[in-house]
Amino acid sequence: MDILQRTLEELGLSTLFERFRSKRIDAPMIMSLSDSELIRLGVDTIGDRHRLRETINQKLKNTANEPNETGTNNNITNSRGRMAQEIAQEQKAKVQQPLWQKKSQSRGWTVQFVCLANKGSRSIPTATEKEILLDADDEEEDVIKKLMSAEPCERNETMGFPQTLKLIDCCWSVREFKTTVGPQANIYIRPIQKNLLTKPLQTDSTREMLVKTSCHGCSKEFALRELRDHVQFCPGALDLQDLESDDDFVYDSDVEATNAETVIYAINSSTGTSNSANVNAVLHENNSSTATPLNDADIHVSLIVTKAIEYSRTGSISDPVEILKKLQDVIVTGRPLEVEDLTVCAEGDTNFILVDRINVLSTGMDEIIAITNLRKTLEVQFYNEVAADYGGPRKEFFRLILREIKENYFDNGLRELLASDYETIGKVFALSVLQNGKIPTFMSPNILEDLFNSTETSPCIVKLRHGLESLGLYQVGRQLPTFQYLFRSTLIPLTYKKLTSLVQPQFSEEGTNNNQFEKTVYAAFLRYLREVASGRRKAVCLESVLQFITGTDEEPVLGFKIPASIRFTSAESFLPTANTCINCLTLPRPSQTVKLPDDTTLFHLYDYSFANSFYGLK
Repeated sequence: MDILQRTLEELGLSTLFERFRSKRIDAPMIMSLSDSELIRLGVDTIGDRHRLRETINQKLKNTANEPNETGTNNNITNSRGRMAQEIAQEQKAKVQQPLWQKKSQSRGWTVQFVCLANKGSRSIPTATEKEILLDADDEEEDVIKKLMSAEPCERNETMGFPQTLKLIDCCWSVREFKTTVGPQANIYIRPIQKNLLTKPLQTDSTREMLVKTSCHGCSKEFALRELRDHVQFCPGALDLQDLESDDDFVYDSDVEATNAETVIYAINSSTGTSNSANVNAVLHENNSSTATPLNDADIHVSLIVTKAIEYSRTGSISDPVEILKKLQDVIVTGRPLEVEDLTVCAEGDTNFILVDRINVLSTGMDEIIAITNLRKTLEVQFYNEVAADYGGPRKEFFRLILREIKENYFDNGLRELLASDYETIGKVFALSVLQNGKIPTFMSPNILEDLFNSTETSPCIVKLRHGLESLGLYQVGRQLPTFQYLFRSTLIPLTYKKLTSLVQPQFSEEGTNNNQFEKTVYAAFLRYLREVASGRRKAVCLESVLQFITGTDEEPVLGFKIPASIRFTSAESFLPTANTCINCLTLPRPSQTVKLPDDTTLFHLYDYSFANSFYGLK
């Protein structure tokens, strides 16, 4: 009896053994199967899949006594022997086959091969390495989208950690590859002698920067893409504008009325340079009828931001949090950002986007670029995840994409060759700040100084300003300097005391049996949090617990609309669940018939939940 059959019998799944054997799946292959593949084989519940992987992994470790190299050579030798025997049998069958018998067609096999650049590569490429391979123009149309599995592997690693590649110990034939690797795996090829050249070719943006012209104000040469931004700050160009005609009428083309004409007069306005912009809206009406008033969507963002700045100055408001609250009230439109009343279903227009959790940077930026009205509330849904976004998935999206932006665009300095991406990055920053997401506090003081307080003409800084200006944050940062403090790092870690004060339990009535059971499991949960705070739960930190409950790993600047809480329920499984839209953690409690597991088992279940952020249970 092999390892797989014994394990299935121990777990009460012996009826599935024939199905595994018909698919030619053995014990080592179990560790590489995804949850969806195990479900198709009949392992339906999360607990059964988790116990199956853990038991198989432990038994494989106990039986692995021989060196890997010897086992690999024996496997290759046996595979080659089987392959030679099969080829001989096929040739013999062809000779004995009657001419009238129809020739059977063999089925093909499609698999994706990814060529790595480094001959010593041992892990799946990161997003940065993927970008380098694409820039190298190695005739690959598409590098794999799924870089890491969304499920925990046998080493208790979770999504977001690089996975170590394994050598394929089989004969290099289609049949052996298909049997050993599986139908949906990716095969990575490493160079043997020399690393591949990954020097990027000249991009279109580089060629565009070579086309230059001179400024009429200062006679200096600038690239065409930089000239418009330079003119806004050039003193000579501003003097030339003063000599021109004052009849600068800007007509609002978005409002078409038969009996009304709207004219917006811009008087000495210069976005980002002057201390204030005087903008007057005049409505000329015909005597025959009354004109239709402008809606919020028809009013330009700069006019709204100008009024908000004037409101802050008039009221002597210097607190950046209070300024942000005012901006959020006047800029964000559509459905409310958070659930404020559990008895009322929030309704309103949203900008719906669909993103891949594994490839959140690329898919997220593509979706943001396509949005025409950034003022609407963002509604986020992840691929293959069932969750209605009323605040939680949106905060999770901002947390993930800001982490990727930090690693790819700021950790090693600004990426001049990717300057065009910084405008979209600025839009992501503005949306995250205004819609209760994380504040991008990872920009260095020098970058912040260049962004708000200098005439820096770096293409990355210029594009970043454009992105922030799409929702008025650049204008606010220029004219209300205290607002810039939101983007400075505070370095205040989340502590055990802070987390337990943020997340309050909701116990049953005092004196009831449920109250006693709830306090028992809550005491176990507090013991678990102490271990997490001390670093003894390697895959989980306190930020992971808060992120699992609320969708964000830190308390928002404007706080939670509904305070984070813990409710208790009776269930057979002790896996915690959460509703991030109402900031509620659900802890299963014991009962008269279901006893609370020991701390080792219970804490392992807590690790499994808090280390994953997938929305929905199967």
